[in-house]
Amino acid sequence: MNKFTKIILAIMLAISTCFCVACTPDPFEGKYTIVINANDNNSVYAIDSEAQGVYTLTDALLYLRDNESVVYEYSDSSNGVYINRLGDICPVGRSQWVSVYTSIESDKDVSEHATTIQYEGRTLYSSGFGVSSMSLEEGCIIYFTLGIQ
Repeated sequence: MNKFTKIILAIMLAISTCFCVACTPDPFEGKYTIVINANDNNSVYAIDSEAQGVYTLTDALLYLRDNESVVYEYSDSSNGVYINRLGDICPVGRSQWVSVYTSIESDKDVSEHATTIQYEGRTLYSSGFGVSSMSLEEGCIIYFTLGIQ
């Protein structure tokens, strides 16, 4: 093989690799992904973003309760929804709560108490809003876990 042929083959290999990477589908595309992390075990639910009646995070949680048998117990007040139990996340006392992380930039906590976690190679932000005020976007990830003070 001459030098020119080797260069052409190397370029073709590089281009084909780029096409393969570009064609890899985003596993979160077209879905709302809800992760419930209890005792370091993830239960992952994918709701089609076209699902009838699912427009808010509260709708998504009701959808999981009604269609996936996820335990979802909450209190509704003038301040919005407070989650008492979600799946196997069951806070006890005032020093525990259901903590929410999101991939949606506009919902992230911007206070000095904000935290992040990594999930499937994506950065999730602690939510700056209550569940009843949080957004849903196609491809988003909403991650629930037990918060402990």
